Amino acid sequence: MKKRIYKQNCALALASDLIGERWTLLIIRGLLVRPMRYGELLSDLPGMGTNLLATRLKELERDGIICKQNASKTAPYCLSSVGETLEPVVLAMVRWSMTSFPQRQEADYFHNPDWDLVALKSLYQPLKAPVESITVQFDHPTWKAWVTVDQRAYTCGLGMSTEKTNLVWEGLIGSLQQFRENVTELTKKENQILEIFMATFIVPD
Repeated sequence: MKKRIYKQNCALALASDLIGERWTLLIIRGLLVRPMRYGELLSDLPGMGTNLLATRLKELERDGIICKQNASKTAPYCLSSVGETLEPVVLAMVRWSMTSFPQRQEADYFHNPDWDLVALKSLYQPLKAPVESITVQFDHPTWKAWVTVDQRAYTCGLGMSTEKTNLVWEGLIGSLQQFRENVTELTKKENQILEIFMATFIVPD
């Protein structure tokens, strides 16, 4: 375990020692979507220096929060079983931010649409989800991913879904706001499916 910064006999202070360093939670955010190699993480975190990323990865691996998928030097990093338990923490922070503060769209801010899969999951409400699964395929020219929701779980992945797809949305997750504004060209059935899908999530003010 890394040297304690706060030196307080408190669970919150210990947790902050482990994951409170700059960039650490953003590394975890990326690995919640998919395993990534060093270079992929670096691309996902513009502004983070190469040495700092290497340091953070070593610390997280040493503390048992991340691990390599296999023994190869070029194997991607992934969350360990302990690291995976951080998902509710990250989702709670994302949900708190989205529902408590105005979301700004700064033109010079980098945005990876992969992150929207995490943001959407943070707003997932199982009790408002459909009993039968609904899978929405996002088929944007520059990004493809899928999301499946039902009362059991929210699951997602990058690329094209290998399962039955109920609706193809030819845009990014962020463009679902168009549906809220009734600016879609979907069929009546597709609109009904999307309405059920969207009702599964908290709507930030």
